[in-house]
Parts: sequence; structure tokens; C-alpha cells
Amino acid sequence: MARYRDQTSPAISSPGAPDMRLHRLHARLAWLLLIIVVAAAIPLGSARPFFWALFAVLIGAAGLYYGLGLERTNNGLRRTPIGWFAAVGFGVLCVFLLAQALPLPWPSGLVGDLMTRDGTVLALSQISLAPGNTLLMLVQMLSYGLLVLLVTLVGANRYRRLRMLDALFLVIVVHAAYSVIALTQLGDIVLIFPKWAYEGVATGTFVNRNSFATYLAIGLVLGTALTLDEIGYRMGADRLTRAKDGGRPVRSLTLHIVGLLVVMSALLATQSRMGAAAALLGVLVVAIPLIAALPLRSSRRLLIGLAALVPAVALFQFYGLGLLERLGSVEGAADVRRDLYAQVIEMISARPWAGYGGAAFEVAFPLFHRPPVSADLVWDKAHNTYLALWAELGIVVGSIPILILLWFGVRLLRSCVTSPDRVAQLVALGALAAVALHSFVDFSLEIEANALLLLMLVALGLAALRPRASGKLSEGVDGK
Repeated sequence: MARYRDQTSPAISSPGAPDMRLHRLHARLAWLLLIIVVAAAIPLGSARPFFWALFAVLIGAAGLYYGLGLERTNNGLRRTPIGWFAAVGFGVLCVFLLAQALPLPWPSGLVGDLMTRDGTVLALSQISLAPGNTLLMLVQMLSYGLLVLLVTLVGANRYRRLRMLDALFLVIVVHAAYSVIALTQLGDIVLIFPKWAYEGVATGTFVNRNSFATYLAIGLVLGTALTLDEIGYRMGADRLTRAKDGGRPVRSLTLHIVGLLVVMSALLATQSRMGAAAALLGVLVVAIPLIAALPLRSSRRLLIGLAALVPAVALFQFYGLGLLERLGSVEGAADVRRDLYAQVIEMISARPWAGYGGAAFEVAFPLFHRPPVSADLVWDKAHNTYLALWAELGIVVGSIPILILLWFGVRLLRSCVTSPDRVAQLVALGALAAVALHSFVDFSLEIEANALLLLMLVALGLAALRPRASGKLSEGVDGK
């Protein structure tokens, strides 16, 4: 969907061999990380613990490859724009996950015995009710942190950063196209297997339609930002970016618009109510500032916004009727969620500080499960990522991942006004907004493929923030 004006990175300020070797190392690492993130969506969204471990190993191998490459090129690890707050918070999170799984002498006031519904008292030697799951979540968190670190390093080069964004959008378009074809032409399958859930709606390579809808919502945010950014560039709206043009992609607007329509079609075909709402929020986050920056009168800007509604309405006629029908059942679904959340909150209040162990919700919740929450369904997720974090990790530590992402969002928001690469930062903000909204009523961010995609986009947005020698950050300085 994109060609490039300059196949030589403008970020290489010196022709020396060490610089070129480092540049090639970063280029290879960027494609390796892209392949890992893209591949995570294929095996059922990597929603199974086996795939958590597999992709943790792959990300770890990428980190090892990078470390050995730095050693060969006689380079050290450069500073990254991740920041002290995220680093300290992430360290506390990982230490606490390890502590939850170990049999330590915890105070009885912090960790008390638990009682099952039949009156059996569970005397535990550790916090976690599922220590193996908690250790696996620790490995998963470490792989997430390593991914963000590596992407901020390779994404420091603006040319490479834009290529990675284009590649991600292309892959999401392919996923969207496959989902529609699988639904309408291949007998409604998932991969090569008959569906065992969510028949009659698009799920792509995922099992759950809402998780797939989150994946598509992020793709819609990404595609909208790339398309509007290219329109603004061609109109000369982004003069700061034009002044630092080296290696900017020459995008085909036609292909990008077609890609957006494909993603929108698949999103509507999922019939996910909150997925559609999350996508709308994310698109507004990126579209409003990019349209406002166009060198046009206000009336023409409004006309561009209204013109975008025409294909959306047309697609809704073909794929949105099922979604429209499901909107009529919102009240019933809300009642189910309300009863579930009430029991999860009761669960949190029983252990507000220690939690029940990372990834241990499905083991702990049966201790509190009772009518009116249906016993005919398996409640292995809280259907609210915020409540799930507080139930598993306690209110304090469970808030750390939320605060880290919020802190990233604030920094991106503050910098994107003057950044020469605000498209990457707006994409990160839009994706964060979409996922944050959907996480109130579902567990999409607990699916590996969605988490990896979100973290890569956030890291690419952060990568536009480069450290100065003084230790502060400057926006848009390219690296190797």
C-alpha cells in the first residue's frame, strides 16, 4: 500500500561501518518483531497459555539477537523514551507476580484462608490460587516489556517507523478480508476448523468476535490516521513533516481507502456492539486533529468528514443489520454483566491488597460464583479487564498496568501537537482510547494478539520521543 521516496535512511549521519551495521541490525530486528506480532493473531489470537509461552520465547530470542548484535557492532544500549515511571512500575509488577507464586510468610491480615461454597477451608502457603498460571503471566509480562523496549529502539528511525505502521495496516486488512471470505465463502470456519462458537458472525482467526472486533478497531484507527496524514501531506498541511521528509512513504490513497472499507466491513460483520463503539471513539481521536490540520475552510473540513459517512452507511446496509438487531438486546446483556461484576467486586473486597494470583481468575471466581450469574456458562474471564487486574493482583498492584498506559497516553498527547511525526503518536492514542473503552465490558486486551498489537503501536508512538543529552526528551529526532 505504500512506496518510499528514499530507500536510504536519512538517519545515518555518518557513513562509517559501525553506523551502517547498527542500522542494518535495527532494520532486521524491526521486521523480526513485526513477524512475531503479526503471527500472534493467527493461532486463535494466541488466546491459549501455550502461545503465551511460545511468543514470550520468540520475543526473548529477538532480544538475545539484538544484544548479540550490539556486541558485534561494539555499540551499547541507547536510552529509550519509556521513562522512569513505567520502568519502576513494571519492575514492581513483575516482583509482585513472582512473590504471589512463592510460599512466603505472608501476614494473616494480608492473605487469609479461603472457604469454598461447601464450607471447606483452603489453607494456602502462597497468595496465588494457581501458582503455575501466575508464573506464566510473569513470563508474559516480561515479554511485553521487552517488546516495548525493542520497538522503541528500532522505531527511533522515522523512515522505519512509518514502514512498520504501513505493514501493520496491510496485515490487518488481510485479516479482515479473510474473515469476510471465511464467513461468506468458506462455510463460516475458523482457520481450517468448523466453528464451535459465534456462528454466523465474522471472527477471522480468533474465537471470540469481541476480541476480533478490538483487533479490527485498532486497524481502523491505524488506517484512518495513515490516510488522513497522507491527504494532509499532499495538501501541504504538515509543513514540519515536509521539512523532514526523508524516506516518507508515498501512499496510494485509493488502496488505503479500499483497505479501510474492508476493515469496516469485517468489523460490522462481527456484530460486536462495543467493538463498533470502541472503533468510533478511536477513529475520532485520530480524525479530528488530522482533519482540523488540513489547510481548508471549516466548511470543507466538515464536508470531508461527512463524505466519510457515505461508504460507512452503505456498508452498514450490507453488514450492519445484525449489529443493529443486537443493539436491541443491550439491556439484557447489561443485566448479566451487572450481576457478574457485583460478584467480582465481592471477590476483590475479600482480598483487596493481595489478589488471588496473576492469571488465576478462573480458579478463584468459582469460590464466589452463585445465582443469578448463570451456572450454565464457564466464567473464566471477568469480562472487564480493570476488575480482572484488581481481582488477580489487588487494587494497588493491579492498577500499575493501567497507570503505565495512562502515563504513556498523557505523554503522547502532550507531544503530538508539535511532533513532526504526530501520526504515530495519534495512532497510539486512538488505539489506547479504543482498547480502554472496550476493556470496560470485555477481555479483549487479555488476548495476546491484541495486547502485542497495542503495545507495538504505543511503542512506535513513544519512539518519536527521543532522549536529549540532558536526559529530557525531544520530539522527532531520528535514530539509526
